[in-house]
Parts: sequence; C-alpha cells; structure tokens
Amino acid sequence: MRPPRRLHIGLGPWLRALPARLPDPALTVALAKLAPAVRVAYVLLRIEGMPRYAVRVQLIELRVRRPGR
Repeated sequence: MRPPRRLHIGLGPWLRALPARLPDPALTVALAKLAPAVRVAYVLLRIEGMPRYAVRVQLIELRVRRPGR
C-alpha cells in the first residue's frame, strides 16, 4: 500500500511514521463493533500495554464516560 516511487520524494517522514505492518483485519472488525469508550480502553490496555491505573487516568482526562452510566 505504498505510493509509487515518484510520490516517495518528500514523503519520507510520513512513510517512516507508517506502521511496519497493517493491523489484523479480524481485530479491526472486532474493535469496530465495540462502543467508542470500550474501544479506547481496550486499545490502551491490550495494544499499548498501559497499566490499568494509567488507562483510568487517561480516560478521565479525555472525559470518557464509564460504560453503563
């Protein structure tokens, strides 16, 4: 999914910022089915590997409401 060679010129920083590989399509579909608040919590916990207390602080700072409230 990289652009043609002619478009590479000047795109170096953006191309280096791309992930090494695309995420698993099954995971992407599963995450899309979650509510936004739950999705953010899942990504921070499981994908970013943040501790639970740090995720809770992040969610509070982002003003994400607790599910079920």
